[in-house]
Amino acid sequence: MKDILKSFLLFIALVLFHPSLGQKSTALLSGKLSLLGFENVNVYSRQDMILVAFENNVYRCDVEAIAVALDTIVTYVEKQSEVSLYILDHGIPQIQIDIPAATWLQYRKGNILQSKMADEFCISYTIDKNFKLFAADQARNSNINKIDFVVYPQLALQNTSLNQIYETQFNLAPAIEVDMCKGMQFTGQVIFPIVNDLGPQGDQIRPGFVSLAQNFRIGKRFFARAVAGHFNANRYGLDGSVFRPFFKNRVEVEANVGVTGASYFYEGDWIRSSVNQLSWFIKTRYYHFQYNLQIAMRYGRFLNGDCGLRGDLTRHFDSVSIGFFAQYSRGRSNGGFHFAIPLMFKKRNRRRSLRVMPARYFDWEYNAGTDFEKGHYETRPNENRIENNYNPTYVKSKLLSL
Repeated sequence: MKDILKSFLLFIALVLFHPSLGQKSTALLSGKLSLLGFENVNVYSRQDMILVAFENNVYRCDVEAIAVALDTIVTYVEKQSEVSLYILDHGIPQIQIDIPAATWLQYRKGNILQSKMADEFCISYTIDKNFKLFAADQARNSNINKIDFVVYPQLALQNTSLNQIYETQFNLAPAIEVDMCKGMQFTGQVIFPIVNDLGPQGDQIRPGFVSLAQNFRIGKRFFARAVAGHFNANRYGLDGSVFRPFFKNRVEVEANVGVTGASYFYEGDWIRSSVNQLSWFIKTRYYHFQYNLQIAMRYGRFLNGDCGLRGDLTRHFDSVSIGFFAQYSRGRSNGGFHFAIPLMFKKRNRRRSLRVMPARYFDWEYNAGTDFEKGHYETRPNENRIENNYNPTYVKSKLLSL
């Protein structure tokens, strides 16, 4: 009877203290991910589960970063382990990826077809309760108060002059970007003109984006962002947005509202109007898995006070996104195309608190009409269709194409 009792107590002790038995390998994995450049790293092991949270601020492509992280994780865990990967942005969890370690290992060896692999792992905006297990742990390699000095190229073309084919404006716009606390980022940008044919204002050294943004995750499936500061399109003021996925993450619906005023910098003077111009949009996005095609529609109130409709059709290739748009407002139609292409350096290491680097992507939009006012503004310099895109269907498609 005593031997049975001792065996039972030993079994209970092994179950209760199993997580501590993996502390060494957990620390090794956490250290390895940090050495690779991932930030806000947290690793937790429990029985046959391995939970990993990290933020990618080193690889240009977030999906490539996820693949590198998974390749690293499966070398440190038992093959029967279930891996839950939490992808962070400014410290806020965006998506969760669940996959058996053995399945990912076999897929990378080419032993599982893409068509079958699509059903073997789950990617979702929903974050499970296990994420709370990180609450008591200090994240490794925090990105708080680390500064990125990012150089953004800016290009504008206009075809309204009979004297030349295109009137051109090209700027270099370096920006300081720093995460001040969880979810909060400060951006300060200065625009330096290089070539300008679009009026005297473009000859001035002037502020670009100067803003303070706070990102939120509300409940299981709501995401929100609030921004105050100076934006593009000569606007400054307040902007807020909230979005939620529907229909098993196939459709996203976003509501956006802003209160802004006009803002111009000329010969050292800041010329501005009152912050009283209301603009708002309701946006929907759908991602088609088979063709890597994103369809987006928006309806709302533009800056000039009229309501209009805009539709975008974007195709995502390996590391490039190309699309077309059509817009209708004030009884007039307009359209054009846009693209986002990668710039140099797939990986940008940050060994110190200050990192100097080019922008990840260059995005540009061509307006085919003669109305060159966009009618809306953006609130951050890296607003394109690749960055900050954590749509689970998009991420799964890109992972399967690596």
